[in-house]
Amino acid sequence: MGILDKVKVQAGQLAEKAQHGVAQGQAKIDALQARRALDALLRDLGMATYRADRHGGPRSDVDRLLGDVESHAREHGLLGVLSGEDPDQDEDGAVGDTMAWRACRSTWLAQQSRCASAPPTWSQARRAGAGR
Repeated sequence: MGILDKVKVQAGQLAEKAQHGVAQGQAKIDALQARRALDALLRDLGMATYRADRHGGPRSDVDRLLGDVESHAREHGLLGVLSGEDPDQDEDGAVGDTMAWRACRSTWLAQQSRCASAPPTWSQARRAGAGR
């Protein structure tokens, strides 16, 4: 086998790996879009339920949205989310946007509470003394 044949074989293998990677990426994007659409449907269902229960809104909206949520979840394999499984964990164990946001927010809150009780920094002390 000549060197040119080896290069062709390696190029073919790289092309297959690239196509596989693109397919995996597209599957992740599709799953994320389906998840976000489900989140939007659930938000709308919550608002319709609140309007129906508290303000005498139409129950037909709630019933319609319940059907939409269930059909969307069934179509995209998200029934586990509706049955109470961890909604922030994907099939492969990756943490979703909500958990990342919660972690970021709790870290920020912890930093804010530490900063409130911490002594002033040099620049804060300088600004406070500048008004004298």
